[in-house]
Amino acid sequence: EQAAMPAGEPEDPALVPAKVERILTSLESATSPTSSQVLWPLLQVALVLGGVALVRRRRLSGYGLGMGMVALLLVDLHSFGGDYHPRVSNSYAEARPSALQLMDSDHDRYRVSTLDRQVDTRLDTEAASASLGLLWGLQDVIITSPLLLVRNELVLGLEGLDLGATKGEQKVQALLEHLPVASFLGLRYLLTTHDLQDPRLLPVRGGPVKLYRNLTAQPLATVVGCAIVAASPEEAWAAVQGLHPSYQAVVEPVPSSVLDPALTTCTHAAVPGTVENLEHRARSWQLQAELERPALLVLAETHYPGWLATVDGQEVPIHATNMAFRGIELGPGSHRVAFRYQPGWLSPTLLAAALALLLGLCTLLWPARRRVTAP
Repeated sequence: EQAAMPAGEPEDPALVPAKVERILTSLESATSPTSSQVLWPLLQVALVLGGVALVRRRRLSGYGLGMGMVALLLVDLHSFGGDYHPRVSNSYAEARPSALQLMDSDHDRYRVSTLDRQVDTRLDTEAASASLGLLWGLQDVIITSPLLLVRNELVLGLEGLDLGATKGEQKVQALLEHLPVASFLGLRYLLTTHDLQDPRLLPVRGGPVKLYRNLTAQPLATVVGCAIVAASPEEAWAAVQGLHPSYQAVVEPVPSSVLDPALTTCTHAAVPGTVENLEHRARSWQLQAELERPALLVLAETHYPGWLATVDGQEVPIHATNMAFRGIELGPGSHRVAFRYQPGWLSPTLLAAALALLLGLCTLLWPARRRVTAP
């Protein structure tokens, strides 16, 4: 929460008067007594009050008033957003993206993304946007976390892969300028309607929606031998923008913990070993690391309270790494690493729910005493 959102590009002064005029026009239409945005709510209030008056005069039953209010509610919801989610055929959503057959089959080892998602809806299937990609097991960078977290949004916005207001060439420029950030996110494949000219991006397929492979992409789980310690979110944010993710990571250590000096001095640029992803589920990871010297294991998934990490069965602290993700310190040798989501509130909540259910059943089954009242 302390990480400030970037200010973005300043607005063109020549465009400001027209923008102000649009805002004022919208406000006037929303507050004018003759506007439907004012008359329709007033009409609803009048209809409800009229219905209540008819019930009090016994000209309308309570049931009739209730059904009338349900009908009014349905009309109001339809007028507000009846076409918010238009219906489409199942074949539209289930159409298999043709780019899928050109991607690696181990979908849980990397991420994909779509650059500039505001495209012709007829291209949605081929672009395999976040929601449609889920059908085929693709992991989109936009959903490294289902939560709208400040740090996640900062990282995605830096590389132009967020859902923000910028689009087109602005996003292309942001991606190419900060491709190392996309690389430590594990972005291996990129779908876009733009022609990208960069030796780090290998064209795989052309057409309306083009497919590129990021040759610098890191695996979702990787090990690095150099940990850049950041004392504050501001320091971490500045360091991430100049990162070399193949051998570096920016770490905000857990309070009262000190990283191995062999990691922080960064005397070695070579990869300190290997890490293999044994199993990946929604709430757990199982990894095997083989290391020649001390290393930091970086997992490109959101750092969030409730996640626990163990190394060879012993719990270890998880450090905020690369601004928004997870990292743990490992010594040389062979290690079995596990991440699992086990929030502290879960067990007490389940216990309280079980007790409440038991109490409710006892209340229902307990024989009630009959009350005898005098005539």
